[in-house]
Amino acid sequence: MKIGDYMSKSFNITYGTLQGSLLSSILSALYTANLLNTTKQWEHSNLTMYVDNEAIYATLRMINAAAIKARNCFYDILEWLYWNGLEANLAKTKLIIFKKWSANQNLLGDMT
Repeated sequence: MKIGDYMSKSFNITYGTLQGSLLSSILSALYTANLLNTTKQWEHSNLTMYVDNEAIYATLRMINAAAIKARNCFYDILEWLYWNGLEANLAKTKLIIFKKWSANQNLLGDMT
């Protein structure tokens, strides 16, 4: 266990909650509630959370600007996780870009 600069000797954990139990999701929500408060200062972006899954949304006119904004928000999240003894599973982290396209009648094909 580590608190501040103090590091205890190793020990076995003999109690706790199982992953997937109802109590786990409640404890996760309570522990990470402050993370949602830290994201209130974000502009043009948002964080949604469900138990231990999060999604960052960034909306800007330019795709590059939105991607950079999402990346910077992700770095904010990584920093918060680090300082609170948690870490992200980078193997499960993805950037997905949605772009509004103008209507293109050619996509509909010949409907006659």
